[in-house]
Amino acid sequence: MNSNTTKKQIAYRIAARTALVAAVFSIVVAALLLYDFSRRTMQDPFDAPALKALREALDQQPANEALLAEYRAMDERLRTEYFRQVAFAATGASLLGLGLVVMLAAAKTAATLRRKLPAPQPMAVPQDLESRWKPWAMGATAAVAALLAGLVVALAVRRPAWLPGDADLASLSAAEQPAAPAPTPGSPRIQSGGFLPRPHVPAPAAYVASDEEIRAAWPRFRGPDGSGVSPYSDVPDAWDAPANKNVLWKAVVPLPGSGSPIVCGQRVFLSGATATARQVFCFDAKNGALVWQKEVPSIPASAKPVELNGADFASSTPATDGRRVFAIFANGDLAAFDYGGELLWRQSLGIPQSSYGHAASLLVYKDLLLVPFDQGTVKSGLSKLLALEAATGEPVWQKGRQVSASWTTPIVIRHAERDQIITVSNPWVIAYDPKDGSELWRAGKLEGDVAPSPVFAGGVLLATANDHSPMLAIRPDGKGDVTRTHVLWKGEDNIPDLCSPVATPSRVYLLDPNGMLTAYDTHAGEKLWEKDLGDFMKAPGDSSGKFYAKSSPSLAGKLLYVIGEDGKGLVLAPGKDGCQKIAATDLGEHCAASPAFQSGRIYLRGKKHLFCIGK
Repeated sequence: MNSNTTKKQIAYRIAARTALVAAVFSIVVAALLLYDFSRRTMQDPFDAPALKALREALDQQPANEALLAEYRAMDERLRTEYFRQVAFAATGASLLGLGLVVMLAAAKTAATLRRKLPAPQPMAVPQDLESRWKPWAMGATAAVAALLAGLVVALAVRRPAWLPGDADLASLSAAEQPAAPAPTPGSPRIQSGGFLPRPHVPAPAAYVASDEEIRAAWPRFRGPDGSGVSPYSDVPDAWDAPANKNVLWKAVVPLPGSGSPIVCGQRVFLSGATATARQVFCFDAKNGALVWQKEVPSIPASAKPVELNGADFASSTPATDGRRVFAIFANGDLAAFDYGGELLWRQSLGIPQSSYGHAASLLVYKDLLLVPFDQGTVKSGLSKLLALEAATGEPVWQKGRQVSASWTTPIVIRHAERDQIITVSNPWVIAYDPKDGSELWRAGKLEGDVAPSPVFAGGVLLATANDHSPMLAIRPDGKGDVTRTHVLWKGEDNIPDLCSPVATPSRVYLLDPNGMLTAYDTHAGEKLWEKDLGDFMKAPGDSSGKFYAKSSPSLAGKLLYVIGEDGKGLVLAPGKDGCQKIAATDLGEHCAASPAFQSGRIYLRGKKHLFCIGK
């Protein structure tokens, strides 16, 4: 036997054994995926009977702290398991595909090496075992390959039973989606196709905020630029509502909600809702008097009851342009009122395909009302960003988005001599041109549910999804997919789940679900320090202080304000190496909303009241 024959035999053995190992590997991975998949289809985490029972019990006993803590812990466990399953399935599918590719490539190589070249003269030899079994072996190999390929396809297209399918997402009835009326002469066309109903526009409101009032306003979620940074430093640094310390007034809010207050001039606006009622409220900023309380009329397209997984029906914060106030609700109903309380226009965007309902907030850019409406899955293509004429509700442009449901509120930034609308969802951070909705750039990748809103400081955009996904620091001057070129750094530690970041040109502060406050360097991404806020909440002799917040942290001057879900909060002085406790605060009731700042005052929404904090 010559050396070439020996090398060929060795190569054949290597290829054949590689194919065998790859086949065994693929079978094991497929078995693990099938086992995990069967477990996921047998149970519905978000529809677990125990979670349902807790939710029903909370409806009957909303003030029961033990029930609330148990519900929150169970919801967190279920969501963590969901993310684990999604990650496991994605990794397993990739490994299975790799195994199949290696197996087929090695098998092909072995077959080529094993093939005999034609002999110069025919030679009759008895059929050996290899010749007899070769057709069967080839057929079995093809069958196994087809089976494993089918598993890959099935795992790729099949989703857990508790997630809506694409067909389900697209099968909204005519009663759930507003019909598109025929275009009328002169009506503006949505640039990406389709029309929204033309509203009735009454006479202009008698009252319009002055330019000075508009400049001093807190007109949207987390302030003028959505950053949570107050332009006022002369605000109280301590309060105790049960003891009536530094509380100028408090007013009953007629309907529940977790949307934050907004302020313009001498008016404070809130929204509230139940399963059957949706209202907007206007309070006098000086004394808390309820100036008006207006119902958003029912719209047939959204009359179907909305089932929410632990959220409320008025999670979105209203927005104002100094002439009108705009509010949106969990079922997709959108309305505009003038400052006198007269309904200007209303419409329904349709009941969103989302387990938490619509919860993103509105914002105004010049004469446009920007409405984020992410829903469904990435593949369903139901998500969109709308720009409506603020005065009439007429569509100016609409942009479809290949992203999944999210609850983040966009911000508008100005960088490199251009304005940009910044949106965050799974899997992309995307920037749009506010003039026509054209995409400027995108960066990824984010995963899972997305709730925290982005912030912009020192020329750096900071965006995150949840505590299972990193925070991205992005330079917003690119074009196209800038993931590889413009992501300055990624933060991995103590990432928020609900609370939006707050940032300065030098530092960004994050508050994670466990009450850990973390400071990063805005430009370099270096983690400067972390502090468990539960340490500040310990009573004398208590060793188990905890801090849990749904309200996003805010900055006023050099002080950082954080408010816990139980209404107890902290005023902190952050530094380069840590933070110091300035004061403990107490609202006396639960709080999920973020504060609104004005000169000398802070407006806070509790579970039942609107508070005005001032010295």
